Amino acid sequence: MMNTTGLKKLGATLTLTMALAVAGNAEEAKTAPVPAAPVADGGAGVESTADFLDNSPEALGAVVSKAKGSAEKYLAAKGWHPGVNSDGKYVAIGEGPIDAAPTDRDFQLKRVNAFQRAMLNAKEEIAKYYAQNIRVEVLSKYSTTSGAARQVQWEAAAENNTGASIAAKLNLLLAAKLDKALAAEGVPVNSPSAGKRAGELLNSDLFSQLVERTARATVSGLICSKIYEEDRHVAVAAYYSPSTRLLANALRGGGAAPAATPRQGPLGAWVGALTPAELYPSFGVQLAADERGNIVILSYGQMPAQSDSKLAVRNARTSAEALADGYLRQFAGEQVAFYNLTNVLESSREFDDGTADKLAGEASETKIRAVAAGLNISGIQTLRQWETKDTRGGKIIVGTVRAWTLQSSREAKAAAAGKVLPAAKSPSAGGEAKSYRQEGLESQDF
Repeated sequence: MMNTTGLKKLGATLTLTMALAVAGNAEEAKTAPVPAAPVADGGAGVESTADFLDNSPEALGAVVSKAKGSAEKYLAAKGWHPGVNSDGKYVAIGEGPIDAAPTDRDFQLKRVNAFQRAMLNAKEEIAKYYAQNIRVEVLSKYSTTSGAARQVQWEAAAENNTGASIAAKLNLLLAAKLDKALAAEGVPVNSPSAGKRAGELLNSDLFSQLVERTARATVSGLICSKIYEEDRHVAVAAYYSPSTRLLANALRGGGAAPAATPRQGPLGAWVGALTPAELYPSFGVQLAADERGNIVILSYGQMPAQSDSKLAVRNARTSAEALADGYLRQFAGEQVAFYNLTNVLESSREFDDGTADKLAGEASETKIRAVAAGLNISGIQTLRQWETKDTRGGKIIVGTVRAWTLQSSREAKAAAAGKVLPAAKSPSAGGEAKSYRQEGLESQDF
């Protein structure tokens, strides 16, 4: 063990060594060249030290698919971004891998599955954005508005049968639950500390789970704006628009469908002029305006024939039509089922597990299928049938474009009842690669 005298000697030695080092460094500093000062113009003229980073498609292929990259560029070109946009649209990119090579027997069926997975992925992303926006709106009101004023504003917004009214009703219930929780803690709802504490409560597991479950139940009826398929990946640019809720209201008999700007020339002629190469990447439901300004729900279905025989092609066409009609009925069912959520919200006084369970039940696939079946959709028209052969796998692909409007449904029901409505214009009908790319048709924005 070192005594006091030894410690003093060690301290003196260390002090002298450090002093010599500092002096030496100072002398070197006098003779060393002065480094160039950083350029303050965004980095021009400064040698990059991040040359180990590689953002090329080849390097990122396993992380960011080419299909998703194309969808991201599409959003940027339209001035959209993932999340809630200034016009109220909730936008997301969904992605689904095609679990087969183009030469595989089941490749075409796997493409259909990949599209459906991509749409589900987009719906999950939009539900996250929707839940986050609910939190932001509630906290914003707590920070700027008294409890009574919040109630008045949200009740006024909840009067309209739109997506915005559903959000307002959710906010009312959520605020009521927060007010109750604050009161139980002795925090006055109009005090400066209420906003901070409300934010902490919203981030708690209890409130987060309620908001997220409700958001998943509420987000439905997504519009597929554009599809990209590249190198065994499908990416969709999809959105959830409050304005389409007016269409939902009309579907359930609650009012007229929203009017759209009439297109130049018949819609059927436009569809009839599309090539199989343009139709091949298109799945699901899109919206378009016809020459009279009616909103038309277009549905794209396609299936591979099991062989080159006429019977196999005919069976594939029947399956493609059933798939297209399924997309259409699913969309309409989701739109109408959305309104059943209002009944749940209006009958609830507080946001709790029971409310979330009821909302989840109304938004379940089983419930939506039942609602769709009960709609008795009539007057679905075939705008186009097409066939092509994928030489990579040798399969004949049979596709169809189906269309439905409220007007065509009313005309079909009137005809069945022996009534005559004013005549309406009928739409006119009309080797393996290592890397490939297709993009679907673009939906009209609503």
